[in-house]
Amino acid sequence: VQRDFVRIYLIFIAIALTACASTNEAEYASFRVGSDHFDSFQSTFERSLCADGREKIIISLSLNKSEKAELVRLAKLDIAEGNSGSGDLEKICVSSFPYEITVGVQGKTSTTTCFSPIGDDESRVAKFVYSLESVQKLPKSQCRFY
Repeated sequence: VQRDFVRIYLIFIAIALTACASTNEAEYASFRVGSDHFDSFQSTFERSLCADGREKIIISLSLNKSEKAELVRLAKLDIAEGNSGSGDLEKICVSSFPYEITVGVQGKTSTTTCFSPIGDDESRVAKFVYSLESVQKLPKSQCRFY
């Protein structure tokens, strides 16, 4: 009986360590579009409202592993497209209307790109997130960027 208990305990520890290791090494995608910020690592979407005494609203998105993986894939495509033609130089996002897509591992940024406000509607990862019903139901931002 004690041997079975030890075996079950060791299996439980191995499963827990595997889950923690895969979670910590998971890639994530994030973006900032004006007053909106999305992070697939924490599955959150944040919108600054700039009106009615409400500073911002944060919602949790129900994303499964395959959706998170798809977001990372889409973000990598966006980054490759956004950085094409820049050679080895990494773009620095400088704008009054921030538009930035990031892919990272373990909470650390690995690659980033910037889009112009004119081209931001071409972002695959943003289209995916904005198509989610819970994001579409959010109040519009009253923030102004100049």
